[in-house]
Amino acid sequence: MNAAPYTLPPLKAYSLNGYLEPVRLEFGRYQDQPVCLRFRYFPNGSNDQMILQKGEMFYFVPSFFGKVENFNSLEEARDYWLRNRDRLRDIGDIF
Repeated sequence: MNAAPYTLPPLKAYSLNGYLEPVRLEFGRYQDQPVCLRFRYFPNGSNDQMILQKGEMFYFVPSFFGKVENFNSLEEARDYWLRNRDRLRDIGDIF
């Protein structure tokens, strides 16, 4: 039996498009099986920001060292993402 070294539960991943609306991420296939998750992890400890869905729950995965937050809907997770984005953009105002 050729099993993958890591098995994840069925996940869906989302990012925001240019209109700030959630879009489902598709990662292609590996050995004819769909890949459910792929992200980059950078040397400084940051990673690709995304929203993950497992069952009926949604998880916002921040890119900058933050805590993963969970939500009951994709819209709530998207709104949280946008609030974080605005905070990062405005941080220059204090310097």
